[in-house]
Amino acid sequence: MSTEGEEWGPWIDHDGMGCPCAGRVVMWEIHYAKPVGKIIPKSTNTLISHERDKAILCGIASKEGYAWNWANYNKRTPEGKLIGMIVRYRMKKPLGLKILERLLEDLPKTCDDLVKEKEDA
Repeated sequence: MSTEGEEWGPWIDHDGMGCPCAGRVVMWEIHYAKPVGKIIPKSTNTLISHERDKAILCGIASKEGYAWNWANYNKRTPEGKLIGMIVRYRMKKPLGLKILERLLEDLPKTCDDLVKEKEDA
């Protein structure tokens, strides 16, 4: 999954109460309690950036994701992987929203402009 040329909504601070955007294409920032080595994302996710104790990934959000629920922080998955906490996320803008935003940019600035066009016709 590539993020080049894609448009994203604003960053949203996460409250740690589970995944609010299951099924959506999301970019998220995850923090770990201690520095982690190489991060190998699931096959459906893409690693965007990685520092010592945090990373930004992109993929389809899942309500089963351990890191969305902060009660799991610093525990281990059944596979033995350390669980981080997602601190913020942003959703990919759907194509329909991008089209609507472009259409709105081209609309006249005021209702007076619409009335004037109608009178001139």
